[in-house]
Amino acid sequence: MNEWAFTICMACVLAGGLELLMPRREYEKSIKIVVALYILVAVLQPVQSVISGWNELWPTKEDDAVDFSGYRAQLEQQALEEQLEQTLFAQGINGEVQVLVGPPLTVTVDCDAPEQAQVILRQALGDGEQIVIRAEDSGNGT
Repeated sequence: MNEWAFTICMACVLAGGLELLMPRREYEKSIKIVVALYILVAVLQPVQSVISGWNELWPTKEDDAVDFSGYRAQLEQQALEEQLEQTLFAQGINGEVQVLVGPPLTVTVDCDAPEQAQVILRQALGDGEQIVIRAEDSGNGT
């Protein structure tokens, strides 16, 4: 508390000295505003300790953020499955497609024409070492 009072007194003394050294008429209003702000900051300095806890009211840690990456990956997987099923259906093949994302991307299709489905899916997905396509015949239960 004593330190705060000393700071205010020194701010007033410095402000008074500054007013004496500056020309009066040309910059009088500007000087008074700057001096008043300087004294106001000195007076409000103890409030800084209260305001320093302000950031703790609304934590911005990354831990508090909601992670939607798993949900997004699941939606992407479902969209790819639906798109591949529609591609097969457009070629006259009814089947169920399952996609497992990760190196490698594994696509499993259960349909009546597995060889034809495998060729169509390879064309749709492209040739890549990271893509594995498994086609199974739904007629014999494998």
